[in-house]
Amino acid sequence: MRGKGFGKVKTNQVYKAYGLTIISDVTMAGLELGEGTPDIAIRYGVVPETLVDATSRGLRFQVAPDRFLLKVDGVARYLVISGKEIVIEPCLSATEYDIQVFLLGSVFGALLQQRGDLVLHGAAIVVNGQGIILSGVSGIGKSTLAAALSQKGYPVLTDDVSAVRFSAAGTPSVIPGYPRLKLWADSAEKLGNDTTSLQQVRGNLEKFEYTMTENFCQTPVPLRGLYQLNISDSTSVQVVRDKGLQKLETLMKNTYRYRFLDGKSGKALHLKLCTVLANTIDVCQVMRPSKGFLLDELVAVLENDWDIQQTKEQCY
Repeated sequence: MRGKGFGKVKTNQVYKAYGLTIISDVTMAGLELGEGTPDIAIRYGVVPETLVDATSRGLRFQVAPDRFLLKVDGVARYLVISGKEIVIEPCLSATEYDIQVFLLGSVFGALLQQRGDLVLHGAAIVVNGQGIILSGVSGIGKSTLAAALSQKGYPVLTDDVSAVRFSAAGTPSVIPGYPRLKLWADSAEKLGNDTTSLQQVRGNLEKFEYTMTENFCQTPVPLRGLYQLNISDSTSVQVVRDKGLQKLETLMKNTYRYRFLDGKSGKALHLKLCTVLANTIDVCQVMRPSKGFLLDELVAVLENDWDIQQTKEQCY
């Protein structure tokens, strides 16, 4: 690690993401520029090795009341404070892009949790003016499916980190993240993207960042449903709706970095928000065969399901 300043050029540029205005020392390539009074400040500075009052510790992270510490070997230490400030102490060899990868993932996820948002692990798109979150375990194909649906005309809201914000009346909305999707090389090529022109996420991963030059939704939309992707023994793609407590269980299962919530009142608030959401939206299981991703069939089955649900609503 280096001392204060770290030899980095401080941009003090203003950006916007997740409905927040951000002033940042870090160049945030691909993010939209913002204006106005900042909600969040990101700066280079000295970050402690440990949090002395940590209530939870993992291999790379520690959580204390109103603070979150993430340590990424060879990249940086990050400290998130009260949902308002992020301090970064980078390693000597780290590039700003390396720093940004973790900043816009785990670090921003923790910041949004500190601010009281319900943060789910999934990509989100807009269908008929409403938000749909595509969730599931890492590597299941959430981003690939979102990219395929984008090519069919469905605007993208966010990738991987889906922030749900509630109005004073308790209405949930999905908040736009930033206009990028992370795609594995084979998925990018299947969707017609030349990976030689894309930014590689990490040097040891065949995963690339696809910037959305169009079809990115910049305004919050009401959340309509969450669809969890699963691999099953079925011979075709099927959609099965959760009922009762199943809905709450699925939402809890698809929480973004659940252990990050060990700070002050984090898990209690999270359970409350998940309960409200379970009583408000559709929660579905998407079962696909274990052999082959069947991207075209997945898109067709989901579109059919959304058409059926819209027709039912129009009948009332």
